[in-house]
Amino acid sequence: MRPPMHRARRNADRIAAHALTQDLVLVSDNTGEFSRVPARRVENWFSR
Repeated sequence: MRPPMHRARRNADRIAAHALTQDLVLVSDNTGEFSRVPARRVENWFSR
């Protein structure tokens, strides 16, 4: 039995899935949250 997914992780997965299906670049300050998503395009426009 798998442990329940945290809400933030579920939301990140949904955001990433939407970006993938629409062929969008995902912009986030927390790029590590999207590291599980294959074939992603994640950019950090907030990097310091």
